[in-house]
Amino acid sequence: LNTETHSRIESLKVNIERLLALVNDLLTVAESGNEKLKAAPQQIEVEELLLRASRDLEGMSAKRQISFKISCKSKSFYADKNRVMQVLVNLGSNAIKFSPAGSEIELEAVDEGD
Repeated sequence: LNTETHSRIESLKVNIERLLALVNDLLTVAESGNEKLKAAPQQIEVEELLLRASRDLEGMSAKRQISFKISCKSKSFYADKNRVMQVLVNLGSNAIKFSPAGSEIELEAVDEGD
């Protein structure tokens, strides 16, 4: 396997694990009758998260010849990584769907107050 194929397989593996964790959380909530999901907060590197979100959306964006520009002025924050990734991928997916073919989508992160 070449490097790009290996990278895509790794990305798929990480996404499957993330989605499986989300599904398991939903099943636990449904089975217990408790309507609250438990968060697993951790320190998250912002640039790494944005890069991963853009890689996760590569297949969808390539079909429409849409590229991502990442601008990161923030270092890290404390949150549930899987939930934040879910939000970023959903927003990115919507941006791809509603952007003209051949356009660029900017993922930007700044510290509050900047």
